[in-house]
Amino acid sequence: MTALEACAIFNHSFTPNLGFSDDLLTAHVALRDIEEGEELTTHYGCFEDEHSFYNGINYKCSFSNCSKILYFDFYKNLEFQDQYYKYCSEYIQSKIRKLRPDIES
Repeated sequence: MTALEACAIFNHSFTPNLGFSDDLLTAHVALRDIEEGEELTTHYGCFEDEHSFYNGINYKCSFSNCSKILYFDFYKNLEFQDQYYKYCSEYIQSKIRKLRPDIES
């Protein structure tokens, strides 16, 4: 699955319930308990960067700290790195490792 296909299947959330456990974005991992009927969401920052087709897109979000615009430079954020590194594509993981070589230690 490409990042574009993942974006078409799953909506973005700053509090996603789904992650990916492989670089092909095909193996899914529940990040928390998911209620029956709950929408499956993922964090687009796990497979998109600021060069994304979607960069700068307006976003309708209920997250209190949301800027309402997605810039896809999440990989630069330490909290994002700590929380989602292992669920990111190899491409995003490599960008994080350049910023934090110790991330896998």
